[in-house]
Amino acid sequence: MYCQLLSVALVAACAIASPTKKPSEITGHDVDLAITRISEELLNRFDTQRGWESVGDDTGWLSKSLGGTTAIATLALLTANESQHSPPITVALDHLESIRNPSTYVCAIRTMIWCQLSRTHNKQLNRDVKRLVETMGSSAGGWGYNTIPPLLLNDASPIIRQFGTVALLEAHRKGVRIPPACFGSIAQAVLQTQHADGGWSHSQEKVAPNTTVAGFNCLLAIEEVLGKQMSSGQHKTLESASEKALSWIQKHYKPKLNTGGTAMMSYLCNLERAAIICGLDQLRNKDWYREGVAAVLKAHCSVKKKVKGSTVNLSFALLFLTRGRVPLALVELRRNKTTMDPLRLAQKITCNISNQIEQTLGWRVITQDDDLDRWLQAPLLFVQDSEINPKRLEMLRNYLDRGGLLVFFGDKKNAQQFSKLATELCPHVTYKTTRKDHWVLDLIQNAKGIQIESWHDGIRDRIILVRGNPKQFQERKQTQLSKAMVNLCCGAAELSRWNTRLWDQKIDLDQKKFLVASYKGNWGVEQEGLLQFGIKSKPIAQITDSKVVLVGGIEASDATNKLTKDVISAAKQGSIVVVEPIGGHNSFATTLRAKDGKIHSTIVEIDQELNDGIKPIGVRGWTQLHNVSIDPPLVVSVGAGHIIFLDGDIRNALLGQPSWGVHGYDKQTAVALLRSLGERVIHPT
Repeated sequence: MYCQLLSVALVAACAIASPTKKPSEITGHDVDLAITRISEELLNRFDTQRGWESVGDDTGWLSKSLGGTTAIATLALLTANESQHSPPITVALDHLESIRNPSTYVCAIRTMIWCQLSRTHNKQLNRDVKRLVETMGSSAGGWGYNTIPPLLLNDASPIIRQFGTVALLEAHRKGVRIPPACFGSIAQAVLQTQHADGGWSHSQEKVAPNTTVAGFNCLLAIEEVLGKQMSSGQHKTLESASEKALSWIQKHYKPKLNTGGTAMMSYLCNLERAAIICGLDQLRNKDWYREGVAAVLKAHCSVKKKVKGSTVNLSFALLFLTRGRVPLALVELRRNKTTMDPLRLAQKITCNISNQIEQTLGWRVITQDDDLDRWLQAPLLFVQDSEINPKRLEMLRNYLDRGGLLVFFGDKKNAQQFSKLATELCPHVTYKTTRKDHWVLDLIQNAKGIQIESWHDGIRDRIILVRGNPKQFQERKQTQLSKAMVNLCCGAAELSRWNTRLWDQKIDLDQKKFLVASYKGNWGVEQEGLLQFGIKSKPIAQITDSKVVLVGGIEASDATNKLTKDVISAAKQGSIVVVEPIGGHNSFATTLRAKDGKIHSTIVEIDQELNDGIKPIGVRGWTQLHNVSIDPPLVVSVGAGHIIFLDGDIRNALLGQPSWGVHGYDKQTAVALLRSLGERVIHPT
């Protein structure tokens, strides 16, 4: 990345990227370009002698602390995937380590940096954690602007308290032991300084967005660190304070509420941290990330101009852009987005997966008021509430038809209700009781003794019920239950298909060129993906015009002699008939091919041309993991048309959702294949 961040083409693309876009117009591409441009600008500003220390453009509070600018720039670039071995980062780390008496700001940011570097800097990490603990005023429950522990409650700054608390939280996540009394003091101070309306302020000043978000982040950290060490009464107190704080943040949210460079950018970063932990993608019905990105682009990435802004501001902007793009492991369906989950189960599951696969993942709360596309932005939908009203029930059915995976987490009280609900949602699929060979039990690691129930439609799991006690789930201890959840979430994502925020999978096909063939059999499964393209169905015996005709099936019993004759008839009249094993693990296509011996004598050599047109060929996660090859399409010339026999699934691929166990092409390849076939249709009507 260093010195070679942008190609000529990318520079040109950046020059025409508009930072004045409305939030709704912001795309993932816009974010990627901004991350690249700001990273390049920060690297260009690096000086081998002074690092990123003030060069006359930094006037914020952080730049006034020795090493402050270098610390925040280093953290931002590492978060944006700059290598720790690149020359600027190497020099910056040496510079930061040499600071013997850092301010709380610098010590906290430095601690976060060591956490990102994992075990390579454990000594430095433990040293800075010890320093943060020792410089915290126990009676003040926080830190002051200098290195002397504050004595009084009002002597501690809410903003600095957040920096120190978050740094200790990150260290805790890396396995560093933090004295419980330390977070106990922070908890007492935060609760005592919270205003009746739910907000926080500097000393006698008015409640403000920055300080309120800071206080809320402290509450979230306290809950995560102390966890089971707190009594039920303490949990309720913390939960009540958190809900009041979140209500204030929701009520007063406005991207431009804080004006003035550093204050604005740090506010966005802190707001982002809180929203991600709580799984919130909207505040006051507005997408806070899109609006934040729009603010960053306007402030720092002007049209046809170089990136502008102080190094500190650019660093906070880069942190915001990068962290907001964290892929989603799951979405959780709730009745509303304001009530806190006392168990924080979705967050714990996500944190556990992130730790196990060493990739930061996020999650999101959704409700029945969100459109279905938001439900589908993660590989699975997590549900803890077994009471589903009719509207939500219908949306759940639509979600399942669109390729979604619904996961219930049930204990002894609600497992039976979930089982009844699953059967109601999937009345026609195969119900499989507890399975000892289910992939959830051994995909990545062996999970012994966990009860899994699945509702499978012959192609994929639609619903999975995990039986267990949510109260016993631990995010860092590898219990059998946590192992099963890691397997489930990774399998649901086909091991790597995590979608980032602003992800867009819309692809167009010329619907006039395609038809789905209906017949007496299981032809209609998984056709929702085709319906999204506007592709209609028609009885195969009635197809007389030139089309790309999709004939899919699951079981060999569907490949009847009559269907074979109808397939041949449609091809003779000029259609390209595509015979597909839906899901990829069945004998439907091979059985149909073997029904008529005449087919074998008319194989033509256009399969290579067809394959060349869709390279590179992308395959599904199951196919890739098991190293199973997909044979080239077998193309048969029949009359004026062709019959093409596929070896892998495309029907499920067109849904655009990951599904473990499907053998076949990925969505991009499936679409490319259909487009290639569509171009061969002579006279579509």
